[in-house]
Amino acid sequence: MEALPILVCFAVKEEAQLFEQILKIRPRARVLITGIGKKNAETAIIKALQRLRPAMVISSGFAGGLNPDLASGTIVFDRVDAEMETELLASGGFGAKFHCAERIATTGMEKYALRKATGADAVEMESQAIGAIC
Repeated sequence: MEALPILVCFAVKEEAQLFEQILKIRPRARVLITGIGKKNAETAIIKALQRLRPAMVISSGFAGGLNPDLASGTIVFDRVDAEMETELLASGGFGAKFHCAERIATTGMEKYALRKATGADAVEMESQAIGAIC
């Protein structure tokens, strides 16, 4: 089993592109493309953890905005250690509540209903599954 400092999970390669450029300069992590949705994320992380032993797993990527007070492009995060939280806040990040949905919320009305029902700031589809397995 390969020891690894950080495994960073993205649903699709488009989400990972910028991060992979950074890794060419500072190769401290490995990227895992999980595929979209809970089932794909579960399958991918289980397979990865059979061959890798990361010290930290990060679920990252694009999320749908639910909180109208947050501008598009805002870095949102949840469940990080104190050091990472300090760095994310200093970078303009926002400690957010996420809702893990079964499908993509595509309309403004769907997002409004999710915000009202869950109180979440953002919606995505993979991190809950990845976190549960880790």
